[in-house]
Amino acid sequence: MTLQLKQTLVEAGIPALTLANELGYSQSAVSIALNHGRLPVRRDFRNDVEQYLNERGIMPKGIWTGAVTPVQKGQVTPANQTDDEINLEVAMLTQNALRHFKLFRNPFLGMCGMLTMFI
Repeated sequence: MTLQLKQTLVEAGIPALTLANELGYSQSAVSIALNHGRLPVRRDFRNDVEQYLNERGIMPKGIWTGAVTPVQKGQVTPANQTDDEINLEVAMLTQNALRHFKLFRNPFLGMCGMLTMFI
């Protein structure tokens, strides 16, 4: 799930790398936040970004739509995993992969039902 923040940065002409460098975050942390909505745990990413944008005269609304702060850095728990992510995990095994590993069905399909119970 892409954050509205990404579109706001594109419209303002601010590259993600510039945002990462100016705020002291890694490029990968900012990319994950923009492209997947998972915010970095260290420091207060929301406040840092809002202050950065306000200093440049940009006062967007709704830039955090779809944001999720994971419990630990890089961790996605079933409680904050979206349906799209679950469907992507299920779709990872192609028919060719199933044949190669001599599987008759996708072993993750049963787990998917269990994961959605926590969402």
